Amino acid sequence: MGGNDVSKMEKVYNLKDTTFKFVDREDELDFFYEGFDSPRAEMSCGHAVTPMSLTNWCCKLLDEGKNRFVCGMTGCNKEWSYEEVCKMALLTPEEKEYFETTMKFIADRERLKNTKLKEEHTMVAQGDVIVPLRSSGVSHRPVVQVKVKSYDGLELPVDLAESEDDMKILTLRQFKDKIQRLPGNPAQMTSETTLTYAGKRLDSDSKTLGEYGLKPKALIQMVVTVHGGFRDRDTTITSSS
Repeated sequence: MGGNDVSKMEKVYNLKDTTFKFVDREDELDFFYEGFDSPRAEMSCGHAVTPMSLTNWCCKLLDEGKNRFVCGMTGCNKEWSYEEVCKMALLTPEEKEYFETTMKFIADRERLKNTKLKEEHTMVAQGDVIVPLRSSGVSHRPVVQVKVKSYDGLELPVDLAESEDDMKILTLRQFKDKIQRLPGNPAQMTSETTLTYAGKRLDSDSKTLGEYGLKPKALIQMVVTVHGGFRDRDTTITSSS
């Protein structure tokens, strides 16, 4: 049910129902001049409505993703309770089900949106690791980093992880990606580039740094594969805390 799916049969107030305050005024929520036949009753905000005009207006609010029922008269902005809307709009069981289901959907969506916004304000990405922001608002630097020494001798830090344990679960592929994502790609890794550690070749991208036995402050050598073995380049990688 949507804004165009309200009751086809016109709902009409019973003048004998003394729980309504009837008034002799125009239907102030009949924005499309549909001329509903029902007597007019006064809302808590003081404006006159019919069950159909009120139902149509509240359905419009729900269709717009709003779950607060606010008077549509210019300058009013009075919020009605759901209980008042049910009574004054003479909502049918089907309409109540639609209203309550839609209100819950909108509320859940807003709650999820607010949760995501809160997480975005309290978390910061550090490469492949998500770490919380400090209460001061300054991002927490990972404990374990690597430094890439470029050809001109410039050492650029590469964030690895917040802790040694987090560093150990990074794969060699993730490690290489971090090197290649350095601004300007100073390491200039190619398909011929090989990393070695403690004299051993790191050649399986799916293995983790922990499986290779890497530790903070380890020295990792970047070499180029050539026929007959390796040739060192002028670039080395060292990790530090």
